[in-house]
Amino acid sequence: MLNLLKSNLIKIFSPQFCWWCFEARKNDYLCQEHLNKISLLLCPICHKRYPEIKIITSTCQNCRSKTFLDGLFVIFKLEEPLQKLIYGYKYDLYFQFGKTLAKLLEENLPLQFKDLIFVPIPSFEKKINERGFNHIEYILKNTSLKFKSYLKKIKNTLPQAKLTNIIERQKNVADCFALKQKPEEKILVLFDDIKTTGFTLNEAAKVLKQNGVKKVFGLTLACKI
Repeated sequence: MLNLLKSNLIKIFSPQFCWWCFEARKNDYLCQEHLNKISLLLCPICHKRYPEIKIITSTCQNCRSKTFLDGLFVIFKLEEPLQKLIYGYKYDLYFQFGKTLAKLLEENLPLQFKDLIFVPIPSFEKKINERGFNHIEYILKNTSLKFKSYLKKIKNTLPQAKLTNIIERQKNVADCFALKQKPEEKILVLFDDIKTTGFTLNEAAKVLKQNGVKKVFGLTLACKI
């Protein structure tokens, strides 16, 4: 309730503007000029760029052999002004930024993904209560994309971005997800806001594949390099 009140007060008393150049905006928080400056990264495992996105050959063979994911796509590289927008939404509870992120997702989503079912990466229930909303689900709810919440988080992990050691990051998210409902689909797309090491997506993909899903793709708004 307090977070929703904060969000409404910000919306009433703060003008909507681009967080990069402060140009006045009507429906979002990034102007077109600075949106165009965000880089596109297509293979976040090996960071190799591809000129064409294909579901079957979404990542190189070496990358696919190291993960439960059948493909992993990142729409944007995590840099300003997108980083400020995501962090403001995720950590500072600027609730209304979620609609701008939803718009960025839907407008820049590869066509190959638009007819697939998305599965939001879940947060621990305590964190959802503290934040006042489910930040990943909220982004999807503000798109026309189809999604189902098949997973739940059963372990209160630390934010991956705060861990510098790769082994610590892997242990942090190990076995942190469980199935909430058995999937009917044979192909699913996991969705998260930021990809750091990819361990979180990999753990989620593992659970889905252990429960009958044949192909699991990952897609995030941004990648932190």
